[in-house]
Amino acid sequence: MINIEKFKSDCNKGKCNRSTMKSKQCLKDYKQEQCFKKYNNQLNRNKEKIIKLNEKNQEKYKEKKVEQELKTEEYRQNCARGIYPEQEIDEEWERVKSEVWMRDKTCRLWKILNEEEKNWLRENDPNVLYFNKIIGVAHVISRNRSTNLYYESNNLYLLGWGFHFRLDNFRNPLTNEEITKEEIKQWWIRIIGKELYEWLEENNK
Repeated sequence: MINIEKFKSDCNKGKCNRSTMKSKQCLKDYKQEQCFKKYNNQLNRNKEKIIKLNEKNQEKYKEKKVEQELKTEEYRQNCARGIYPEQEIDEEWERVKSEVWMRDKTCRLWKILNEEEKNWLRENDPNVLYFNKIIGVAHVISRNRSTNLYYESNNLYLLGWGFHFRLDNFRNPLTNEEITKEEIKQWWIRIIGKELYEWLEENNK
């Protein structure tokens, strides 16, 4: 955690610890103090959430791992005997999708944008309103990078289709310009918080 002096110094250098859109207001002392309070409040909320998550999910991951190993072994044995399972509805995926919809209700990225960013989108991107009409479940840690977080609700968030598409294709969700893997990470940190993102990375096995 950084102190207010370091926070203000970063602001003056053009580095935003909250990953928000920069403006001339960022150089003003009162604005920096407001942002610092919001930064600390978000950190405290995330710490409480991480503690609860660790307590809740420690046993859950162990059980899931054992369950997955048993299913894999059963599948291998059936295939060896020439028995192949029929395509079935993934009930666990349907369950966790429903949980995410009940929790988020709408696009999480749109919710964290400030009014300046929303107005910029309205003026410069004719598709922005369409983005929020089609909403789906997006993985923070992608499916091909982690299997044990596939059904983890804290790795899943609702995103408007356009934002989801751009992030998956290494493009800035606002400007549609090409961005790096690190910049994608910073967007997810802004959406869900740094500590929760780090928790997901630590549990990415």
